[in-house]
Amino acid sequence: MGAVLPKQTLTHHSTSCPPGHLHCYSRLPPEFDDPSYSSVTIQRDLYYGYDTLMENVSDPSHINFAHHKVTGRRDRAKPLPFKLEKCGPWGFTGSNNDTPKITAGFYPPCYYYNKIEIPVKLPLIGEKKWEVLICSFNVPMAPGKTRSIVCSTRNFFGFTMPGPAWWQLVPCWHEHWTSNKYSKLTFTPTQADRFVLAFCSWLRTYGNSQPDWFPEANLSQPLPSTVLSKYEMLNWLEQHTLKCASCRTALEGFQILQKFFWGSTIILAACSGVPPGLALRALLAAGSICSAAVAYILKEKENNFIFKDYIHSKID
Repeated sequence: MGAVLPKQTLTHHSTSCPPGHLHCYSRLPPEFDDPSYSSVTIQRDLYYGYDTLMENVSDPSHINFAHHKVTGRRDRAKPLPFKLEKCGPWGFTGSNNDTPKITAGFYPPCYYYNKIEIPVKLPLIGEKKWEVLICSFNVPMAPGKTRSIVCSTRNFFGFTMPGPAWWQLVPCWHEHWTSNKYSKLTFTPTQADRFVLAFCSWLRTYGNSQPDWFPEANLSQPLPSTVLSKYEMLNWLEQHTLKCASCRTALEGFQILQKFFWGSTIILAACSGVPPGLALRALLAAGSICSAAVAYILKEKENNFIFKDYIHSKID
């Protein structure tokens, strides 16, 4: 780790934490242990500064725009009139009074908590309340580089989440694919920025405006975002895949399958000229084309483990 934390952020938690929130400093919320919820965790090293990334996770209003067709949709965007309820050296909490209800909290120096509650009325079942919890731990590694650990859980559509139950068929690596998207930060000075401003205020007042970097950190080096290419900035292979057992194994499987289908493409193409019957030759040629198509699709999907360019403004 490339930074130590300001002393005041390490000593006040046990005395200044608001009632009912002490668990936030020692463990994830109890919903993560509830069998009716399905959870997933992902880690990625990002070339974002700690302050930039914390502002990003403090701003739920950007999701429908910057994560269009990933975790949100532009046509669902709406004003988010947030209210800051409590704040102090221990961080802050707040929420809105709208639907869906969003409750958020920042617990210094790295933990940000979001809970989204969505009332629904389902056939046969009746009224239910869907809940999504997203807890992120954003650890400063170096100037312009942060390790993000995101833990999320929800109490609906559990079959679409990876898990130990026999009916949870989605592999962990597939869930991680949705995080391999390029996003563009925006600033919209509205009530939706209430928590962004609260974090900036906390960082200035109690956080010394930045992490206290270790003495060996080279602060004279340019920030990564000023010298790295887009490919280097968003290299999913280095930032996640090689560190994730599920994604690393899946990548190896994709590469093995590609070799198999490219080999079968060559063999079927070569054999298509051997049989005297036209029907059999056409069948072998069609098999060769299909095999090549599968190999190509696997190659395209392999990019999700390495680098996938994604420009949100070009997604309709």
